[in-house]
Amino acid sequence: MTIGTAVSEADGRHWAEQLCIDGGPGVKTAIKALVRRLLAYSPDGRTAPVRERLATVSHRGRPYVPDHEGDLIFRLIADAGRPNCLEIGFGTGSTAAYMLAGIAALGEGHVTSIDFSADNFNHLGKALVGACESHTLIEENSNAVVPRLFGEGRRFDFVFVDGWKTFDHLTMEAYFLARMLTVGGAIMFDDAFMPSVHRVISLLKRFYDFKEVGYRDLGQGARLRLWLALIFRTSRRPYRALIKEHDIERMPVMNDWNFDARL
Repeated sequence: MTIGTAVSEADGRHWAEQLCIDGGPGVKTAIKALVRRLLAYSPDGRTAPVRERLATVSHRGRPYVPDHEGDLIFRLIADAGRPNCLEIGFGTGSTAAYMLAGIAALGEGHVTSIDFSADNFNHLGKALVGACESHTLIEENSNAVVPRLFGEGRRFDFVFVDGWKTFDHLTMEAYFLARMLTVGGAIMFDDAFMPSVHRVISLLKRFYDFKEVGYRDLGQGARLRLWLALIFRTSRRPYRALIKEHDIERMPVMNDWNFDARL
């Protein structure tokens, strides 16, 4: 049986798991290596400098964005002309590095990062990104910063959300981010398989009329989807991106005061 784009996610997962169950330890190792090769992701050549930099500074056991997720960030910025970027959750700086690569490809733009964990991972991110005129790090809690940026009239073309992930916190952020995002802008969520994140994404799609991106057109094909399903043992994507299609006044949430009753 050949694993390729024609293989369904469920069939591929069942096939791989059965082979690992039926064989001994040596067979399992060989099969896992085979599956890894068949489903290997081919990174975007334009992001090679980011990967090379990460390879030299990465610290074992720390959370760094994988190639395929970083490439999606890059493409959502560089290929769609989204120069003004915001991220919630800086940490090791790996997502910021891909965002900075995206605006560098455009020849314009700025990345603003929010993360209060100065004593946790931020020192790693600072070492990775370095002093950069195109990057601003705000080391405060996003529950204070996001409303402040909204009050200042700030607008962003791309937002990456990877901060505190309780439903109440995410919902508060989503309220402001949906209004700060420009029409045609993209918002991307990490850990999208988490129930709280999944619910906020459903909120934006159902009541804010946000539309999910076409992942295949952005280099996120069936082989990668299958590989992620095998790794995380769920059909839910580990990260998802949505597009804001029209201004807030035209969204269902502005015309239905009781929309929350149908959440």
